[in-house]
Amino acid sequence: MCELAEQMRQLALKAQNNPSNSVARRKALNSLVKLIQGSGLLSRQQSWSQLPNFEEIYQEAVNDALVKFCKDIDKYSPQYPVMAWVNHIFRWCFLDAVSRYRERTQICSFDEEAAEERLFKDLLEGEGQSKEDINLFRDFIESDPEGILRDLHIRRDRNTNLQRILIFLCEGREWRDISIKSGHPIPTLSSFYQRSIKKRNVVEYCRKYLQ
Repeated sequence: MCELAEQMRQLALKAQNNPSNSVARRKALNSLVKLIQGSGLLSRQQSWSQLPNFEEIYQEAVNDALVKFCKDIDKYSPQYPVMAWVNHIFRWCFLDAVSRYRERTQICSFDEEAAEERLFKDLLEGEGQSKEDINLFRDFIESDPEGILRDLHIRRDRNTNLQRILIFLCEGREWRDISIKSGHPIPTLSSFYQRSIKKRNVVEYCRKYLQ
């Protein structure tokens, strides 16, 4: 582990080992936040860089993520790098900031992709995600603890469900290959996938287990 990562880990442990609202915890967290801000390791969310007012949205998400990080410091597990956990929190805060911006400006979409679609795209492609995040996402899909992904399927074909499609996509399969495996044409599969990942219960399900 590099010196900076170990320094962050030690400060996180120091904060955890002191009572909430104590001066010692606040000092440790303040030092840790300064290291995070100056590290250059916070995800730049490059796939979102063409959004209107990107920097404003980005900074709002950074502030939200750091507040949540400090509030939830006791949930940090020292077996993982601090920045992996920070970027994990930041991804969801960024998505929330995008959604709030869309509501404020009454803009329905950015770059023809909704925030929910971009979330899945980034997770599937590993864009800006840590190895821990990608593995967590794949484990979540495969286990599908509440069966919500399995319950979303094409018409009466329960075998062609959202879980199976996501597993195929995580494996890097092309839509042509998925079409052959499932017996459904690509337009049908693609349309089903796009509709499914926009469903609010699917997004909230992912948030519940991945945030």
